[in-house]
Amino acid sequence: MHQITEWLEKLGMSEYAQRFAENHIEFAILRDLTDQDLEKIGVASLGHRRKLLRAIADLGGVETTAPAVDAAATPTVMPPAADAAERRQVTVMFSDLVGSTSLSARMDRKTCAKSFLPTRNASRRPYVVLADS
Repeated sequence: MHQITEWLEKLGMSEYAQRFAENHIEFAILRDLTDQDLEKIGVASLGHRRKLLRAIADLGGVETTAPAVDAAATPTVMPPAADAAERRQVTVMFSDLVGSTSLSARMDRKTCAKSFLPTRNASRRPYVVLADS
């Protein structure tokens, strides 16, 4: 607990030392704290929570005096990166309603392109819908 108190004093936030002690926050679990956790233990100021979270992030390379744990016995769980994109499965279906795939296999490239040209051009024109009166 003394480490936490000294660390908070260095940050100029010694007023939170008692709250950290009451909630059994030790140096070894600082990196697990979230904004919501800090708010729950009584750090009401958004600015103070952000300052604490940045200071916790800066502790990345600092060695703490936490008891040594066998790395092989403890599984490592990496949180997802903040900038990681969401991955979704996409299903793509191709439907050959007019037999163009088999037709293109029988024709050479230029002849096939010429035969599909009217259809391609027709699909680019705007549609006119005539209503029955």
